[in-house]
Amino acid sequence: MVTICLVLTFTFLPSPSEGDASITTNRPVIDIEDHFADQLARTLIRHHDALTALSLVYTSVPSAEGQPEGNYWRRAISVSGTGMFKSDNSHGHKRLPWQYDPRRKSLVVTPSKSIVLEHVNRSMVNLDSNTAEAIDSIQREKIFEVLCWWPYADWPLPQCLGHDYSLRVLLNDRSYRRLLEKALVRGRPCYTFVVNDILTVWCDCDQPERILKSELYDPNSRAVISRYEMMEYEEVADSIWLPKKFRVVRFDSDAHKPQLRERVVYDNTFLVSDIRVNEDVVESDFRLDYAPGTVRTIRSPEEIQYEPIVDGQLDHFHSILNWCLFFAPETTLVEPSRWSDCLLTFVLSFLVGCGLILVNLARRPHPLN
Repeated sequence: MVTICLVLTFTFLPSPSEGDASITTNRPVIDIEDHFADQLARTLIRHHDALTALSLVYTSVPSAEGQPEGNYWRRAISVSGTGMFKSDNSHGHKRLPWQYDPRRKSLVVTPSKSIVLEHVNRSMVNLDSNTAEAIDSIQREKIFEVLCWWPYADWPLPQCLGHDYSLRVLLNDRSYRRLLEKALVRGRPCYTFVVNDILTVWCDCDQPERILKSELYDPNSRAVISRYEMMEYEEVADSIWLPKKFRVVRFDSDAHKPQLRERVVYDNTFLVSDIRVNEDVVESDFRLDYAPGTVRTIRSPEEIQYEPIVDGQLDHFHSILNWCLFFAPETTLVEPSRWSDCLLTFVLSFLVGCGLILVNLARRPHPLN
């Protein structure tokens, strides 16, 4: 009798595939039973939260395609979770150090002010920014994107595919799963972690804080939007690992034809230097040094006004002239000779003489008159 009851019970129970289909439809896959995945998520969250302030410089690897020899892009940033941000953008090449880039700009954002400084023009502008949220240039900061890191507690997080783009928030949703099979990334065995069905990360098995690669993808089309490769990790502070080199690849994921979605539209590698974290990032890192001749630009619908901040406008004018002479194309100057001066004197005398003769001829009466 007991046997018959057991048979009837298992006969009318739904099969595992039917039950899973009703639960996971249009939802992220949650690997509840994988306790190691939970442990791995906690490790990544602790590493994310341990970094509260950051200062570094990243420079693109020179590219020779249609650019001046040794062309590069340089960006220096300082970040503090207390609502402070500074960036310095510039370009350079073999004949142009980044300090003299005419497009060089610096941005400083603090709880009390937002300032943009154009270095060559020595023009400072106060931005009318909303302090309730981060401005676009902060939300689009490349290092935040690569590390999937957001240090600001008082500013809303950047949005990506309908989610807050921060590894901590994504993992706190507990919508993640770990693939059982390990993967190799540049010869290193890695755990593959799928987070919220929009992000896949590959963590070093020996040091899970080191994410060697990550991919952001569209959950509907499954097309990869961006790929990030992090290399040459260094322990910059106690249990804080950061890459000294990273690569960003973007794909044409919005293309109408699926075969075109793997087309690369951006591919650049950056070298990271001058890394400082947490207590080594001090308040003076967020100050701007104004050179002589700097003015404040005040724009209104009627006019643009300039208000001197630091004296030295004339010195700044001479520095621009010297800059133009230094970076002008090289030309060969011909030393004037004594014979050149004599020839010039002869030509001028000849022209003057011809003019006098023509004037005299014009004054004489015509023979037929």
